Amino acid sequence: MEPEIYDLYYEIASGVSRVVKQLIIAILFAGLCRHFMVNVKARRRVWMVGAAYFVMVVVYLCVPTEVHAFIVYLVAILVAFLVLCMLEKENRQVKFLLCYIFFSVRWVASSLSTELTYFAEVRIEEWVILRSGISQESMMRTLYFIFCGARVIECVLTALIVYGICKGIERMFFFNRSGMEKKEMLLLMLPATMGMLYFISNERNVIVVLEKTDRYLSEMIPEFTLMESAMEMILIAAIMSMLWLYQKLKQEQAKKQSDRLLLQEVKSMRAHIEEVERLHDGLRGMRHDMKNHISVLWGLMDRGAYGQAQAYLDSLGRSYTGEAGKSGAVYAGKQPEEKGMGDAGRQPEGEATEHGAGKAVRETEIMTGNPVTDVILSEHRRRITEAGMMFEADFHYPDSAAVDAFDLSVILDNALTNAREAAPRGGRIRIRSFREHRAYLIVIENTFEGELVGCGAEGLPMTTKQPAEEHGFGLRHIKTVVERYHGAMTIEQKGDMVVLSMMLCI
Repeated sequence: MEPEIYDLYYEIASGVSRVVKQLIIAILFAGLCRHFMVNVKARRRVWMVGAAYFVMVVVYLCVPTEVHAFIVYLVAILVAFLVLCMLEKENRQVKFLLCYIFFSVRWVASSLSTELTYFAEVRIEEWVILRSGISQESMMRTLYFIFCGARVIECVLTALIVYGICKGIERMFFFNRSGMEKKEMLLLMLPATMGMLYFISNERNVIVVLEKTDRYLSEMIPEFTLMESAMEMILIAAIMSMLWLYQKLKQEQAKKQSDRLLLQEVKSMRAHIEEVERLHDGLRGMRHDMKNHISVLWGLMDRGAYGQAQAYLDSLGRSYTGEAGKSGAVYAGKQPEEKGMGDAGRQPEGEATEHGAGKAVRETEIMTGNPVTDVILSEHRRRITEAGMMFEADFHYPDSAAVDAFDLSVILDNALTNAREAAPRGGRIRIRSFREHRAYLIVIENTFEGELVGCGAEGLPMTTKQPAEEHGFGLRHIKTVVERYHGAMTIEQKGDMVVLSMMLCI
């Protein structure tokens, strides 16, 4: 086979390799953008971002032009950024930083995979060439196969490196809907900018040396490739470290704000609990007193002392309402029969007790075994039903010595508020509790239309309420209380239902 034919084969293999590399990069870039998008429809159309980038690059690779590759790739990433903003307009600064960092690490990753592959390829070619007894035709074919194999390995290395970088960005840079300030964005752009400047200067040096000596630096200095690869790895590490440090600072700020809000909630909830307990004790005392008052009144009526009964009722009315009773209107001008009326009209004590219990049930509506949780669940039941949703409760308060009522009130109030705000009209909210030995489990389920987007070290869903910096603390407060009891919290989506599970060790 003529050597000119091999030149054509080399060109075809090289062109296919470059297109495949860019396709891999475009797919991974789209996946990275999808991770930072909240809107469900936009997440489904995120492939348009990768397609815009890929088309721009492929046009450059297939159409001869004098434009430098750096400019072409920069334009491609800008077009992808515009498409990204068209799909979802929120947090443009975060999206710009994301595209800028990817543009930098994309150069570093591609260069790193090329250099490592080239280093291995040259060593294998030298070994083949030094072998004796191989015909020229066999050697040319062998070298071509080595070249093709190296291009495949280069594509695989590119995919692995870019995939690892994307996962690192997702892990180090926890997205939050509050966005970022311009100063923060410029600070995070510094390592990526240094990486691009290094790449440009290094490429310029290679070109100058090639023009003067007609040889590559890697051919003149064998260790140059490894040194350059080490430098590129350091640049990637610097970018990841900056994102990690920034996120740690944001976490500390969020923790301080969360602690401040939790402290306010603690004070408010404790005051609410004390008031509920005071009212509950007052109602119990009132119920006890009313039984005594009723017994006294029946005793007076049995004896026919209706005037004294009227005076007693007046005193009782002034005591509870501040006004005199209206009993005089009942007995004015007529006297009931001596004992017949008393016996006929008197309700047995057992029936009065049952009536009183029924009234208590109607007042609290839900009986959990603790007045605080009774009031909280009853109030949320009222709000949920008024919002047009169904509410089911199978909640039982554990041993009062095992868990503080305040801690459960924080869990229930935050969890049910989030469920009510997330569930659509006509949806369903259900709360259950179980206890097995020392494990106490609370499960809250609610209907949800959409897709949960969890991100960050805590793995908690992102808030969709605005302003975002003033919301999203409910789940954090729940997690804080649960961890205080050496427990765990999970939240997952099962079809159209979101399930929040909290286990407390009591």
